[in-house]
Parts: sequence; structure tokens; C-alpha cells
Amino acid sequence: MVESEAIISRARERLNQGGAVATGVGVFAAISHGRTVLLRRRVEKESPIYPGDLSGKWELPGGGMELKDLGEEYQGSFKNTLEREIKEEVGLDAKLDFQEMVLLPAVLKLSSIEKSNSIDFAFVIPLPAITCETTSKYWEKITKGEIQWILIGEIEKIQIVSERMKYLIGIAIDYIKHHW
Repeated sequence: MVESEAIISRARERLNQGGAVATGVGVFAAISHGRTVLLRRRVEKESPIYPGDLSGKWELPGGGMELKDLGEEYQGSFKNTLEREIKEEVGLDAKLDFQEMVLLPAVLKLSSIEKSNSIDFAFVIPLPAITCETTSKYWEKITKGEIQWILIGEIEKIQIVSERMKYLIGIAIDYIKHHW
């Protein structure tokens, strides 16, 4: 597992040197079960990062953290953000075991297609690393098709919200494939 403190420290150094490439950190949960990953179908049309209608496209559950809000306990901040986002976006009341999670950094990824200046982390979270209860929201989202367990081999056939998210999903899938 990559040490989050070192990554955040490097990001803060860049911000302090005036060469800022990001003001926030995106954390996303690649929740896997066997050869499937839990993805969320976006219901919101708008995004603060991307123009256009993103509704109906797929993404990992997750959200943003501001670097200025991170305290000394970086791992706790990531864990708390992920638990909150998993509950809000997929309806799982999760208690994550940070020791069992794998942090996959996609640090300072800038594609030629997007100029969204961001620092992102994808966390691979195998189901045994989660103590969770399904909520009525989870079952409602499953029924409505707002979340779905998708076979890894089928992900390339669905519409992902952005190149940035495709990149994060790809990192997570590579890790999952090598650890089956």
C-alpha cells in the first residue's frame, strides 16, 4: 500500500511553491466482489469539473476532499470521506478496515483530452475489508438501476463519465485482476 502521508506531503509542497496542479483530492471506492465492481450510474446532470449532461453515465462511488481540510491523520480523512460517500451514493453503511484497503494513486494525472488538474486516489476495497449493512437506499438503487455490480470484462462496454474516471477504474481493475 502506498503511504498517503507522503503523497499528500508532495501535493502540499507543490501547492506551496505556486505550481499548484490541484486544490483537492478525489477519493473513489472500487468495491470488488469476485470479478465484479460496484459502479454508480450518475443521476446528477451537472459536475463542477465537466460541462454537459453526465446523467446516465457510470462512475466509481466517491467524492472530493479539500487539501486544506486534511489534518494530520490523512488516512482517517480518506476513510471517513469514503465511508460517507459509499453511504450517500450506494446505500451501504460501511465501516472500512483501512489495513485491508489498497490505495492506488492516480496522482496529477492530466490526459490530453482533459485539463481537469486533479489529484485522485482510487481505493480497491474487497468485500472482506468492509463491515457494512445494506440499507433500504441500497436496495432501492439496485432496483432502479442506479448502482450495479458489473463484470470487469464488461466495463469497457459501458459509458463512463470521463476519461479521468476511466483511468481510475482501469487502475483499480488492473490491481483486482492481479490479486484474484
